[in-house]
Amino acid sequence: MVQMFTGPTGSGKTTRLLEVYEGLGKKGIKTDDILVLVKGASNVSQWRASVKLPVSGPMQIYTYFGWVQKEVGKYWPLIEGSLPGGLSCLEPTFMTAEASHYLMALIVDRIRAEGGFPEVKATAQQIAIQLIDNLNQGAINGLTVEEIKERLVRQHPGDLNRRLAYQHAFEIMGEFREKCLQSRCLDYSLAVELYNQYLLTREDYIKGLTGAFRYLLVDNLEEMVPTAQDLILVLLDEMEEAFLAFNPDGGYGTSFGADPVMAKKVILPRCKVAELGNSHTSSRKADELAAVLATVIGAGDGQSVVTNFADDGSTLGAVQQEGSHGQEDGRDNGVLAGSLVENLRGDMFHRVGKEIVRLLGQGVTPGDIVVIAPMIDKVMEFSLGQYLKNRGYALANLTRNRQLLDQPFGQALITLALLVNPGWRLQLNFSALVQTLGMVIKTDPVRSALLAEQVFRHRLELPDLDQVGLRPRIGFDKGDKYDFLKKWIEEKKEEQPELDLFFQQAFGELLAPLMPGENDLLACRQLIDSVMKFRKVMERFPGGSEMALGESFIDLVLRGTLAAETLFRPPQNKEQVILATPYTFLFSPYITSTKYQFWMDVSGEHWMWGNGKELSNPYLLSRQWAGDQIWNDEADQRLRREQLVRTVKSMLGKCGGSLYIAASYLSSQGHEQEGQLAQWLEDVGGEWS
Repeated sequence: MVQMFTGPTGSGKTTRLLEVYEGLGKKGIKTDDILVLVKGASNVSQWRASVKLPVSGPMQIYTYFGWVQKEVGKYWPLIEGSLPGGLSCLEPTFMTAEASHYLMALIVDRIRAEGGFPEVKATAQQIAIQLIDNLNQGAINGLTVEEIKERLVRQHPGDLNRRLAYQHAFEIMGEFREKCLQSRCLDYSLAVELYNQYLLTREDYIKGLTGAFRYLLVDNLEEMVPTAQDLILVLLDEMEEAFLAFNPDGGYGTSFGADPVMAKKVILPRCKVAELGNSHTSSRKADELAAVLATVIGAGDGQSVVTNFADDGSTLGAVQQEGSHGQEDGRDNGVLAGSLVENLRGDMFHRVGKEIVRLLGQGVTPGDIVVIAPMIDKVMEFSLGQYLKNRGYALANLTRNRQLLDQPFGQALITLALLVNPGWRLQLNFSALVQTLGMVIKTDPVRSALLAEQVFRHRLELPDLDQVGLRPRIGFDKGDKYDFLKKWIEEKKEEQPELDLFFQQAFGELLAPLMPGENDLLACRQLIDSVMKFRKVMERFPGGSEMALGESFIDLVLRGTLAAETLFRPPQNKEQVILATPYTFLFSPYITSTKYQFWMDVSGEHWMWGNGKELSNPYLLSRQWAGDQIWNDEADQRLRREQLVRTVKSMLGKCGGSLYIAASYLSSQGHEQEGQLAQWLEDVGGEWS
């Protein structure tokens, strides 16, 4: 039997799957016999934490790529025997995303130096990411590199510059893939291809799966990539029972390869369907607003749908003036609580912060408030964070896109590494040195800058304070700390420890006494963990870089390639206001519902941002893109609207209370903004002014 639980966001699909899992365990079914597939790593952790069984064995819970990695590693001798060069190593090395991006960027740098990509505006790093995306999208859709090329080139038959750029792009992709095969270093795309080509096509392998598992559970089927659904289809024929969860309105990960259409067309008809009804995490009015917004956005022609969502007869525009609040008079004004509109973006942040503080002052729990923006820049995070911090509240940024160099302790480790290795062909940032000296020596910014100037004058050597006459200005107590740092750096220059060991020593001997916070600890752990993984790849990858390993890794970080993110841990309590992008908000299993949502920058373009770039386009590589279709502005706008409909419906599915709309007529750069989401919200909620 194949059972499918369907329903919107918050209808209890995951809860039902957990109940099935626990029910099987209580019947005596071993957890080893149950395979669970989920959409992301955080969902794996959440599942493991949520299962309540008196006794259990190892839980077989995986993301699709986690499963692929495990199986490719397990059956590597079987796969490698079919590869060029035959058996050459006991196990493959799985590349991290940052390592693959970095190595691809090195090839792009070389081709650009030879005159390649003359008309492409993207940076080498951006080109590398687009080429990696092409390989990944091709792999999860079962396309060869030649099929990827054919689909992309076909859309620009008369554009000679574009065809030349694609020629360079596919030369680089081919070289990268060849080096991966030679070194047995597998990036995401190659691991997926090898699994589907050499394992999932073998009858003996499929029979082995039958012997290993009796039950299959799949959460968020609509977010699974096509090759993951291929695996699920194979398993459905082999399992005693299967239980799946599907959100008909989901699929907000389509730009990352999710294929809800395939799930609905191919898998859903094979299932006994149980509809779970309405969301338990949203209000009735939020569901009504979602339905109307979907109609307006889907039409996309600017039609006006005048709908009243306020119980007292007011419209959205009636609560947008400075000083008025959607609920301050004690009445329930419906799901649209207010529109916070200003000319300047900075003033918009102030208005939003002020309204959040007002809600908190009324006793609202901080974790029940989420601020959602399509793109979270440093200005937004700093402005809202400081506003709340100055009033005794905290902001938790759920987006995993903060650069390690934005973390003071991560920046300090990189700076110390450059001071110990002044011969590296890398540039030390002056402000980074000022920040690090201030942390370690505990000097104010002015004195730290004086010291930094002297370090640069002495070609990154820490000079003797007495010789440069700075000890009286620095202070004798701080001077002793400087002398300790100078001696420590000189010792490390002589020892020349491997970079991962150096980071551990620098943290333990210099930074740990400074009482680092949790984010600081995570940043340092990320660096140490990443350099160890990077070493494994670089030691195998042929001609990866002319630089030494440590120098290459620091170069990777300075380029911003290190996934530009730190290790992430969700807020441990609800004492922080949440800041997230739609994607991180919807993909977080730790946020089931919020009472108040603030949608930021609705007048901007990023809510409708397309995924087609100069050298990549995930839609053209999807299984839903027919061979005779032509990519044009009409197709682009339609797909953007479809994605936005899925996103807003899912966000409102987690809205148990009120929604605030925030906008500014001018962007941070002073440009006028005419984003379509603002117009559609006006259509359903009244006039902006």
